[in-house]
Amino acid sequence: MTPPDLTLIKVFADARTEPHLPSGSAVLLIQNGKVSVAKFHYERGDTFSIDMTHPLNDMDLSVRAIALIVREHPEYLKSETALTLVFPEHIAKDMIWSN
Repeated sequence: MTPPDLTLIKVFADARTEPHLPSGSAVLLIQNGKVSVAKFHYERGDTFSIDMTHPLNDMDLSVRAIALIVREHPEYLKSETALTLVFPEHIAKDMIWSN
């Protein structure tokens, strides 16, 4: 089950997340006041693998995400550390993956 929209997610080196985030979940990445959208993928096993896949329309969706963040959590854009958040489904559903 995916945590609520805009929940801060801690990502650990062994591919664990807190709270738990299913592989393939849509996330927002915030760093240096910039926002990017992606799907968070991970594999566990003998080696750990974490991957972020960005949609073709990342920039368009980022504009919508920034507006939401400014309204709900403007402090996130001023964070000195990189943040990973649950991407709201009502925007994430518009991700485009291929032409």
